[in-house]
Amino acid sequence: MNIAIIVNSLERAGPVIVALNIANNLKKQKVNVTVFYLKEKKNIIETSNLKVVKLNYKNFLKLKNFDCIHSHSLAPDLVNMLQKLIIKKPNITTVHNNIYKSIFLEYSWMKARAIYFLWHLSWIFIDKKVCVSKTLLAEYIKKNKDRKTNWSYIYNSVPMSTSYQLTEADRTALTTIDNFKKLGYKIAGTCANITERKGIQYIIDVAPLLPNYIFIIVGDGVYKSRLKEMALSKKTKNIFFFERTNSPRAYMKKFDVYVMPSIDEAFGLAALEALLEGCNLICSNLPVFKDLFNENSLYFDFNIDKSLFNSLNSLTLNNDKKDTSYITVNFDEVEISKKYINEYKNECKYI
Repeated sequence: MNIAIIVNSLERAGPVIVALNIANNLKKQKVNVTVFYLKEKKNIIETSNLKVVKLNYKNFLKLKNFDCIHSHSLAPDLVNMLQKLIIKKPNITTVHNNIYKSIFLEYSWMKARAIYFLWHLSWIFIDKKVCVSKTLLAEYIKKNKDRKTNWSYIYNSVPMSTSYQLTEADRTALTTIDNFKKLGYKIAGTCANITERKGIQYIIDVAPLLPNYIFIIVGDGVYKSRLKEMALSKKTKNIFFFERTNSPRAYMKKFDVYVMPSIDEAFGLAALEALLEGCNLICSNLPVFKDLFNENSLYFDFNIDKSLFNSLNSLTLNNDKKDTSYITVNFDEVEISKKYINEYKNECKYI
């Protein structure tokens, strides 16, 4: 079996991390896999163990050498649509977000409508759409009743362990967190690509009310400067912003509480990793989080005043070793890769 995986870039972003995890695990299952990327970026993920090729109009026809083309995100889906029209190879996409909600939270109405149209157009020419959670699948089934057989779900896999690649900035930040812990503060943190959809503004709102906490926000993004302005206007002294990291789990290991206040989310990979690192977990009460975490998290309601404050204020920290066996069972890398192999065989008609 020869599989092509197409991503926007090799940048450390959610869909790319998931795609490369799939590629690595397919390789472990003796599947020939090549990762094609469309754009050059600076903050890239280590891919030395994979065959990686930049895709352009000159080598586009190389896709005809593959049994199935697997795309992730809008631009790769459009490329996948194009190859379906020209080369006609079986294809599949992994759907990482709810386009009926997420793009309208992140873009202007006009831009969101254009993205919405193009994405739906691409899916007409993609054989199988695989959502990253059961909750996300339910949303798409509801919207695509006439084509529901073309949809399924496979959870993202979660690496059970990871190696840290710390920069000098990481070491400085981690030392700062250690110093606060020595002073007796509780550490609540989150790691994200910072957009309004991630809901970190709710952390800014409650931070001044919880002086016994230090709040750590790790990451970069279009909404980060706005969050800093909000924190400054509230004269908040217990929030610290750190730059994007290639080793978020090194930070999670220092957190007492991992907060995931997303307004909309298709999956919760970072929160699952935080659980593996021993964090207590507080999430917004999205259906997908309740599906993934069940009783392993506390939940807060955006519509109830001081709900996040009450959750953090009442939390009894439990630093005992967490039972993470359910993560191993439900999000095992080998089992997830086998499910994708079955999709390639059955839905993409690989012989």
